[in-house]
Amino acid sequence: MNRKIFFEKDGFTFVKSKRKNKKYDVYHDDVYLTSFGAIHPNGEPYEQYEDKIGEYSRWNHFDERRRANYRKRHKHTNINSISSPAFWSWRYLW
Repeated sequence: MNRKIFFEKDGFTFVKSKRKNKKYDVYHDDVYLTSFGAIHPNGEPYEQYEDKIGEYSRWNHFDERRRANYRKRHKHTNINSISSPAFWSWRYLW
């Protein structure tokens, strides 16, 4: 992989996404899993509760109410599959 690695944990590697509307790509043993984290069409990242990877931490808001609302909206999405963007957003952004 020839991309700058931002974060590695438990065999997973996080790099800045190649997709213009996503923040991160996730790899496991150099195999692409998914992309997650939204970016506005103008290139400005959406805010998140806390970016645990760190590249977009400038857009952290640490607002507990917004975090609770996000989690309430997304609790029925596929947050248990590592190939789901919701899984990674839930754990590393929200």
